[in-house]
This record gives sequence, structure tokens and C-alpha cells, in this order.
Amino acid sequence: MHHPDHISEPDAAQYARRTRARLRRSAWALAASAVLSMLTLATPHAASAAAVIDPIDGGRAGEGLVLSFNVGGTGTLVVTAPEHATIGIVTTGGCDQRYAAEVRCGTDSKVWASDLMATVRIDPDAPVGTLAGGSIGFEVGGRTVESTPFALEVLPPHVGQAAAGQTLRMEVPVNGGTSGVMRFTSPEQTVIVGLGASGCVTGAAGVTADCGTEGSLWEGVQTVDLAVAPDADYGTLRGGTMGFIQSGRLVSTTPFELELTPAAATMTTPLDGVLASDAILHGTAPSGTQVEVDVDGVPVGTTDATVEETWALQPAESLPEGTHTVTVRARAGGLVSTATDLVVTIVAPVEPITPGDPEGPEAPGVEAPGGQPTEPAPETSVSIGSPRGTGDDTLARTGTDTAPVLLALALLGGGAIVGAVGVARSRGRA
Repeated sequence: MHHPDHISEPDAAQYARRTRARLRRSAWALAASAVLSMLTLATPHAASAAAVIDPIDGGRAGEGLVLSFNVGGTGTLVVTAPEHATIGIVTTGGCDQRYAAEVRCGTDSKVWASDLMATVRIDPDAPVGTLAGGSIGFEVGGRTVESTPFALEVLPPHVGQAAAGQTLRMEVPVNGGTSGVMRFTSPEQTVIVGLGASGCVTGAAGVTADCGTEGSLWEGVQTVDLAVAPDADYGTLRGGTMGFIQSGRLVSTTPFELELTPAAATMTTPLDGVLASDAILHGTAPSGTQVEVDVDGVPVGTTDATVEETWALQPAESLPEGTHTVTVRARAGGLVSTATDLVVTIVAPVEPITPGDPEGPEAPGVEAPGGQPTEPAPETSVSIGSPRGTGDDTLARTGTDTAPVLLALALLGGGAIVGAVGVARSRGRA
């Protein structure tokens, strides 16, 4: 090895040893740096939170929902369902299973960069309320490096209202874009008589109906027409569903129910639409129901319908005069029928007046509505003339003006005497 000439032989050996040591340390440092760089490149990046693009607002027991989310990072994707729910399908390859409480996709070295979707099915017996415990996360080496929780709200079933013997149209919305054969099942005490979709086949008993194929895509609101049995009882009719079948498997169902209310009550229309304020109201209503009567939204009384399906009610207080809306409803089993409105004119009853009745409203000396007694008529008043007792041809004679009457009587008497004397004289001449 070359070394400076002024360095002695021992010093030159020592210098060489030091140089070789420095070179070895530099080589080890370079190797360590390379290894660290390789480890850094091989180590997965910490996955950012899996942001939920389309959060689940809520669904109904048995219903299938679609959850959209984005991913960014490296690791095994783990989608966990909330309690009382399962994960159906995750739109990526490499997932271990379907329709499970937890679905794992990819590997620890998998790099995720796209938006994904997962289907979530609520258990048919899930209670109404909030279901927690759902999450979207990443694992590396069996350790969770990032996780985003989500929950969903279980809503009550869709509810329609009907009466015994009626046919109604039930509307059921489809949650998200769902594919498969759409199957309707009718609630108890009803049969399917029509569907809004085309290409539907109704079962022989009218309890089920299938529409489309497993490749059909359904959106919006679907309808089914149901006929209620004429003898169906009041209350809730359960068991109605709109479900979807894929590969022969019922993958989701949306439940609906019917509230069976009494048929509407009616009120008999009064003559010319006029009612006295103390009138008795009456009409028809299903037997066994209670009839509620309102005037302009204010309750005025209730009564029971008879076995003949009629009712009658006289309100405890007089009805207000003027034009009003009378509303009647039938109630049974906590359910109320549709309202029936009738516009009527309410007038005060006419009180008959008996001539000479001292209690009549115009009787002499009786206190008038204003608080002053009416003026008494003259004691000897006599009225002769028009049928209504008034007019210009009425002649009134009073006890203070009798002279003309006496004079007339005297003249009549004198004339009679003179006439008699004249007759006697004529007979004497003869």
C-alpha cells in the first residue's frame, strides 16, 4: 500500500489498519442503509380511513341494503356487519366468503385504490332500532391498522290501510339497485289480484307472485294490488313481503303490513242541507264500531253503531249557527276509518207563537229581549180589516168616543117610530 515517504514503517502499518477499518464501517453503513430502504419499501403504508361514500340510513328487517365506500392503502380488507345483519357481496375479488358476519378480501400486501360496494342484509328477526358494530378496516399481519365504523337503523315495516272487502294498491320502494326475481307475498287474509310490473306470474292461491328473471334489475317503487277478505277482522295483517331471488336463494325481503280499519261511517244528508241547532244527527257505520262526530274539527260527541249498522246522536250542546263541516269517523280496535265530511247550514229552531199566550215573545207586558216591557194595547181595542190584522181599511172604536154611536142608535130608533105611525095612519084612512 502506498503511504507518505515521511511516515515510518510502524506508522505506515498503523495508518493502513485504520484506513481498512474506515472502509469496513462505510461498507456496513451502506449495506444497512440498503436493507432499511428495502424494508421501508416492503412495509405497508398505514391505510387511511375507509370513508363511507353512501352511508346506510336505514332498512327494514329482512331487507338487503347497498353500502358504498372508498379504500386507500395496503392490507387485508375486512368488512364487518352490524349486529343482526350479514355481509352479502363485496364488489372485489379474493373474498373468503359471502353472507357472513365478516368478509375478508385480499392479502396483507394488497394495494387498494378504488371505490367498492358491499351488500348488507338485515336479519328477518332484527328489532327496530339502531344496529351498531359494523366496520370497514385493514389488517396487516393479523393486526388492524385502520378501521371505520358504521351503523344502520332498522325501520318499522311499510304500512298500508284498508278495510274488510276492499282492494288496495300497496307501494313498496326498492332499496338501491337490486337484481333477481322479484317475489311478492301477500299479508294474511289477503290475495294478490294485480301487480305494477310486467311479466309477472301469480300463484294459484294468489298468495305469491313472481316477476322478471334473475337478471332483472329493479329500481324505484313497485306496486301490488291486494284484495282483503270480506270477513277480515280489524287490526294488523302481517306477512306481506317484497323479496328478491338470486340463484334460487332469497337474498333479501322488504316487509309490509296492512292496518285493517273499519269501513267509513256516513251521515244522512239533511233536507236542503239545513239542520236545526238541536237536531239529532244520524247515519250508517259498521256494526260494533264507535262513531265520532266533529263540527269544524271540534268533537261534539260519540255514539255506538247498532247491529243494523246505524247510529244516532244528539249533541249535548246546541250546534253553532251558520255554515259548518260535520265530520264522522268509525273507530274499532284502536283503528279509525277514513273521515266523511258533510257541509251543512245550521239554523236556530223556530218557536211557535200561540195567539193570546201571555208567555209568547210578543205578549203585552212581557219583558222584551232588550229588557223593556212591550207597550200594552188599549183595553177595548178591536181590529177588523186585512187577514194580517193591518191595513188602511181597519176601523178602530174606543170607549172614549161613544157619542156618534149613540146618535146613530137614536136616529135608528126614531125612524122606526115614525115608520110605525105612518103605517097606522094609512090603515085608518082605508
